[in-house]
Amino acid sequence: MKSLLWAGLLSAGISQVAAYPLQPVARSISSKRSLSIPFQQKPKLSKNLLRKRQDTNPNDDQSILGNENDVRYIASIVIAGEPLDVVIDSGSTDTFVFSVQPQGLENIPASELPPLFNNATAVDVIDTGLTYNATYGGGNGITETLGAIQLAPVSINGTDLQANNLTFANLYSSSSPTGASGLLGLGFPFNGAIYVTILEAFEAANQPLSAEETQRFFPIVPLLEYQGKIDQALFSIVVDRLDSEAPLNANNQFDTVFSNGTLTFGGYPDGYSQNDFAFSSVPVVEFNERGQSIGLPSSTGNRWTLPLEAIYFNGAQLSNTTEQTDYYNDGEAYYALIDTGNPSLSFPTDIMNQIVPSGAWAGNPDNRVLPCDTTFNLTVQFAGRQFPLSSKDTLVPSYLAVDSLGYGGFATDQCQFQAQPDQPTPDEIGPGTSITYQLGDPFLRNVAAVFNYGNILNSIATPPTIGLAARK
Repeated sequence: MKSLLWAGLLSAGISQVAAYPLQPVARSISSKRSLSIPFQQKPKLSKNLLRKRQDTNPNDDQSILGNENDVRYIASIVIAGEPLDVVIDSGSTDTFVFSVQPQGLENIPASELPPLFNNATAVDVIDTGLTYNATYGGGNGITETLGAIQLAPVSINGTDLQANNLTFANLYSSSSPTGASGLLGLGFPFNGAIYVTILEAFEAANQPLSAEETQRFFPIVPLLEYQGKIDQALFSIVVDRLDSEAPLNANNQFDTVFSNGTLTFGGYPDGYSQNDFAFSSVPVVEFNERGQSIGLPSSTGNRWTLPLEAIYFNGAQLSNTTEQTDYYNDGEAYYALIDTGNPSLSFPTDIMNQIVPSGAWAGNPDNRVLPCDTTFNLTVQFAGRQFPLSSKDTLVPSYLAVDSLGYGGFATDQCQFQAQPDQPTPDEIGPGTSITYQLGDPFLRNVAAVFNYGNILNSIATPPTIGLAARK
């Protein structure tokens, strides 16, 4: 899920925000640690809903959830005393919860809907008086949201890890559901509507924040590091696929299957160390004096992207896309977004055509289908290391496939390439830099991934990085 629009300058409630104490939080080095949280995939509610959406070592610091259909990854949180299941999304910055059911659920029995955030029973909520108004581009189009920007303590269910006063959006209007009670954003502050709206509100009140003060409004991982709860502002993910031999129900879907995965805050997954990973730097955005005057840091990462060096299909290296180089000055780099909130892959059309002929489609020209026994070995290369993708993730029965318009299921005797065409957009992740590829769950199920924010206040000095390792 990708933020495309943030709210404009709003005046209501600024006094409440300005009155919120901004003194630096005392850090207790002895309390720092990393925390692994097992999570599983949550069943989708309906075929036409939003298609968005780790070595395990069970202990008292882990929380287990449900899984179905390889469409999203979910973890449990307790926010303002309310226990909720939320989508884990490295492609989004803002955390939000639904206090009113989003559109698209009208035909779903109430007993099958995800629980709502209950404003009547929520505790320790600070309401800023600011409005959240953001547009997201997801797997099935555009999602419009409207809500209130609030702060509340957030803990990971079943653990003692708590972020004090995490900023979040309490949504009372959304044009699409997520299949859960909300979303936990794991992106960079600058790319979120909440962070920028709050900074602009302080500026409008003639009380601009310093870059250091803005840390109070960071998303959960760097906020935990700022508050001294974890060693480093990083998180790591190891996720699993469903058992392909699991029985299908009458709707050609998996019944609930529990497939453990691990989300680790502040450290590496169990069984992995730093030496296991090949690291790549994330593109950095520098802010001008105007941006810094309202509290933005000098530089920051924008989205979790890294240079994709090569793609191989059945042993042969594919030609580079021609859909980018004529328009964008990226220094011959082709960047890939690593997105836990994306159930598929996105490639430029000319790359898609080198893998599956454009004429092989079922109901929708974006859905590439072919016999299920086709040899289908897809490999991507980052930081000099190759990462093969299992055909169980890249070539799936059409009735189980996920696509942007819900066209899966038109060729049940064949399989579908779990990818969609993507058109690079200029300057998407920084000057002269575009996202050429998007690698979602089919990729992440084949690697262990670590996302390190670096120094958000000065990413030039310590840039953010993504590390990838082969699964153990």
